[in-house]
Amino acid sequence: MAAEVGQVAAELGLNPGLITEVAVLSTRHGHRIWRVHIHTGRSTGKSSFVIKWFPEISGAAVEIGAYRLLQELDVPTLAVYGTSDHALLLEDLAASERWRAAEAADAEEAVVGEAIGRWYKLLHQRGSAFLEQGLLRPSFLRRESDALDERSLAETAFILGLSDHPHWQAFMEALPLLKQAEAALRTTLCYNDFHWTNLALSRKAADGRLEALVYDYHLIGIGLPYSDCRNVTGSLGPRAAAAFMAAYGTADLDPREEVIDRPLSTVYSLVVAARLPRFPAWAQESLEAVTSGRLGQALEEAVLLAEEIIKGRSELVAGN
Repeated sequence: MAAEVGQVAAELGLNPGLITEVAVLSTRHGHRIWRVHIHTGRSTGKSSFVIKWFPEISGAAVEIGAYRLLQELDVPTLAVYGTSDHALLLEDLAASERWRAAEAADAEEAVVGEAIGRWYKLLHQRGSAFLEQGLLRPSFLRRESDALDERSLAETAFILGLSDHPHWQAFMEALPLLKQAEAALRTTLCYNDFHWTNLALSRKAADGRLEALVYDYHLIGIGLPYSDCRNVTGSLGPRAAAAFMAAYGTADLDPREEVIDRPLSTVYSLVVAARLPRFPAWAQESLEAVTSGRLGQALEEAVLLAEEIIKGRSELVAGN
C-alpha cells in the first residue's frame, strides 16, 4: 500500500519521502481515501492531508469538476491542494483549524439544520443563476431522472417482481410527460447525497454563527430544488429538519416541484436499490408505495399537473 500511496502522492505534488504515516479511511464505491501525514520540518513536525483516489479517470473528473465549479460559484467547499488524473489532495478535517467532521448527534440539532439550510440555499441560488446563463453545461451534471428509461425500468421491475403491476406500467407510460414537466420547472445544482457522514461543521466563527458544508461530490447533478431539500430533511432529526427548512425558506420552493418529484423519486430509488447486492432498508418505503397504491395516486396527481405545466409553457411560447 505504501508504494501505491507514494505514487499517487507524487502525482499530486507531494514528496513521497516525507510521508510518515498512512491511514485508510475508506474503500467504498471502488475509490480509496487515505489520510497521509507529512514531515514538514517545522516546529509542529508534520501536517496531514486527505487523498481521494479513483480507479477511473471519469470518476475523478466528476469530483474535480464539481469542486472547481462550486469554487467558481463561491459555494464553500473543503480546500483542494492538488489534483491529478485520478485523485484529489484535500483538506483533512481531523487537522483543519476551521472545520470538523460532523457526528451522528449533530443531525438532531436545530443549529446544525439551520447551517445546512444556508449552505443549500446558496448552492441552489448560485446553481440556478449558473444554469440560466445558457453556458455549455459540464457533462457530469445530469438529472437523476436521466437514469429512468425503458430499459432500466424493465430491469428493475423484473428484479423486484413488478413487471405486471399496473402502477408500474402506468409510470412507464407517463415518464416522458413527467420528464418534460420536470425540465420546465426551476432547475439548479443538486448535491443528491446528503448524510451526516458527508457533513463538515465550523469549529468556530467570527460572528459566532455555526457554518456547514457538504463534501464528496460524485453524485452531484441538476434537478428540482425541492428534490435536494427532501434528500436532506429525510436524513435529519425533526428539530434539525425544521430548522433547515426555516433557514432555506419554504417560500423559495415551488409547490409543483413536490408533486412532480414524488413519483419520479419513488421509482428512482427502486432503480438504484435493484442494482445493489441486497435490497436496502432505505428503499422499502418506495417499494411499499408501489404495492400499496400510493405510487398510483401520486402518479395521477403528477400527470394532471404535468399536463398543466406543459400547456402553460406552450401558451407562453406561442404568446411570444
